[in-house]
Amino acid sequence: MLPRLRPKRCRECATLPFLVVYMPPSRFESLRDFLYSEPVFTASAVQRLHLGGSISGWVRPELAAALLTLRPKQTRHIGDEVYLAVAGKDYLSRSQELQDLALALRDQGLVGGWRNEAMVLHDASGQPFAEMERAALRALGLPTVGVHLNAMVQTPEGAQMWIARRSASKAVDPGLLDNLVGGGVIGRESIASTLIREAWEEAGLHITRTGQPRSRLHILRHSAHGIQDETLHVYEHWLAPGFQPENRDGELAATRRLALPAVLIRLQQLDFTRDAALVILDGLCRQWFFGTDTPRIRKLLDDFGLYRIKT
Repeated sequence: MLPRLRPKRCRECATLPFLVVYMPPSRFESLRDFLYSEPVFTASAVQRLHLGGSISGWVRPELAAALLTLRPKQTRHIGDEVYLAVAGKDYLSRSQELQDLALALRDQGLVGGWRNEAMVLHDASGQPFAEMERAALRALGLPTVGVHLNAMVQTPEGAQMWIARRSASKAVDPGLLDNLVGGGVIGRESIASTLIREAWEEAGLHITRTGQPRSRLHILRHSAHGIQDETLHVYEHWLAPGFQPENRDGELAATRRLALPAVLIRLQQLDFTRDAALVILDGLCRQWFFGTDTPRIRKLLDDFGLYRIKT
C-alpha cells in the first residue's frame, strides 16, 4: 500500500503545493538500521593524536608507529596517545613540514585516496595553523570542513531532488550517488566561497548570495582511508523546474532528478555516499517529509550524533 499523501506548501520557493510522504511504522526501524549500518566510531580501535599542541586527530596503530619512525625527535607516545610536535614557526613553514610528512606517509602506503588538494588546519583559537594534503588529514583523523547542497525542485507531482553520480575515477566513493553540489573547503577559502565555486564547477549553478547554512552536521566515523572527523555546512536551494545541471570539472558522471520517495529508497539501498545520505536525511526532516513522525526521526539523527558540533 502506498504511503498517505497530503499537500504542504513550500515556504521558500513558490506557491505550488508539494506532497509530503507519511512514513509507514516500519520506516523508523529501517532508518535506524541504516544509520547504524556502519560500525559506530570507537576510540578503542585508534590512538588520540595531538598535533602541534592544539589540534587533535585519530590514528591507527600502524600509522602511529610510522610517525615515530619518520619523525623520532618530534613524536612521543604516552600511553595510548601520540604527540607530534611541529617545528615550523609560521604558516608557510608548518605547511611545508606537514606536506613533507604527508608525502612520506603516502610513500609507505599509509595515505590512500590522494587528492592533490590542500586543506587548512585551524588551531584551538580558530586561527589558520597550516595546510596539508586532504587525504593525509583523513589518515591522521584531523578535522576537516565541507559544504553540501540539497538542490530541490518543486513540481506538480511533488518535490524532487537533483542528485549526481560520482565519476568512476574519483579517489573516494567512485560511482556512488551524491548531492548535486558538495566538496571540501580547500586552501584558505571561506565556507561561502567554497559553495559558490563547487556549485559552478559541479553543476553550472551560479549562486550570488549564499545565505546561512541550514544545518551544521558533525561526522565522526571510521573510513577506508582513516578517520573522518568533519563538519559539513548544509545549504538548500530550490531551483527552477527548467534548470539543467552542467558539470564543468569532470567529477560527475551524470545527474538526474528524483522524487523524494525514490531518493529515500536509493539512500537505504546504500547507493549514496555516507555524507550525502546524512545531508539528505537532515534535509528531509527540515521539509517535514516524514509528516508527524518527523520529530521522531530528527531525534534519531540527534541521538546518532549528527548535530554534535565540535567546540
